[in-house]
Amino acid sequence: MGLFDNIANKLSGKGDPDNFAEKVMQKLDEKFPPLPVLRFEPKRAENLSVFETKLGGVPYFPKDMEYPLDKAENHKGEPLRLLAQLNFEKLPHIENFPRKGILQFFCASNDEAVYGADFDDLCSAKSFRVIYHENIISDESKLLSAEDMPKFSGEYGEFPFEGEFILEAGKPEMCPLSVSSYLFEENVTEIYNKVTGEKAENWYDIDEEKFDKISEERVFENTCIGGYPFFTQSDPRYDDDIKDCNILLFQCTSFFSADGKEEVMWGDLGVGNFLIPEENLKKLDFSKVVYNWDCG
Repeated sequence: MGLFDNIANKLSGKGDPDNFAEKVMQKLDEKFPPLPVLRFEPKRAENLSVFETKLGGVPYFPKDMEYPLDKAENHKGEPLRLLAQLNFEKLPHIENFPRKGILQFFCASNDEAVYGADFDDLCSAKSFRVIYHENIISDESKLLSAEDMPKFSGEYGEFPFEGEFILEAGKPEMCPLSVSSYLFEENVTEIYNKVTGEKAENWYDIDEEKFDKISEERVFENTCIGGYPFFTQSDPRYDDDIKDCNILLFQCTSFFSADGKEEVMWGDLGVGNFLIPEENLKKLDFSKVVYNWDCG
């Protein structure tokens, strides 16, 4: 039984004679059903194949294809760096995602230290790029090698990590609505009032102990595809122009090694997210993708 499958068991109502927290979350799940998620465990590695599902390293990239370059005015023409790539032929399948091909996420690694994000326009792909290769070339002589890679201007600290990591996939699970999602905040107060008979005006009017009881099992900080996103600050999809980006295309969280060394670090223990409209993903159309990262 996976992490998300255990949530209902943890919400046993101990110290909560009316089981209000469990009732609130049951109502939330009725309105916003759990979504399939595939979680990854990143493990540092070296010289990974260009066909692997991984963070960093040499991407799968045909030599006859134009390499992604920064389009921002201050760094125009600089090569973007591979953040992550997903080889769907080697991954367990979850709903809406491709069954084949390689999906890649490239970001800037320059001295502005925003990892290619444009916080004024989260869909602006000037300094990040999402590229999908539907049909994979197996002949490596036709692909970029480590020797063919462009030189990057940024150093560690101007990108979330250095080196590369294999992404080991778990088994598909179902992820309930996250406390981080704007859908949670927009709906939880009304449901809470119906369950408890109280008249809280908004999420922040709820008693702190009750607030914690409702939210403590709904924080899902994972490197993953699918499910509901995690944000250290707030969900950017309060903006109506991007509310249709309802699928978590990829999420990468910060983490330390067992000996306390920084491995992946988005600012100060932050998280990076890519979100896409469900219909676009089904059509393999990656022209509209929200790229956001935030930190504490």
